[in-house]
Amino acid sequence: MATVRLTLGDDVLDINLDSMMVSEGEDCERLTGWTVPEWGTNFIKGRARAVKFAYWLALSRDGRSPDFSTLDFDMVAMSYEIVDEEDEAATSPADLGVTDDEGPTGLDLEAIPVE
Repeated sequence: MATVRLTLGDDVLDINLDSMMVSEGEDCERLTGWTVPEWGTNFIKGRARAVKFAYWLALSRDGRSPDFSTLDFDMVAMSYEIVDEEDEAATSPADLGVTDDEGPTGLDLEAIPVE
């Protein structure tokens, strides 16, 4: 499974990208204007709205109720890394050889054209 660990200050949140509820997909489309695969592509590329949705999703899954329209943070202060759940070793996307044309496991990014 592909899990991304988002770190912003003292907040350390994991989101499993292999699972997306229909309601979360609808939220993704409504809040970002992208389908889930498009959002995944843009998240890997570091696009601001995609990073914001990832943080919003992580906060929501953590039981918080963030307001997407007012959610704001320093993108430079946020880091994210792919977590290998088998051995709990965290590795950055660059260390895994992830390029701008690739995405996390579980999202078929090759099949979806990017705007």
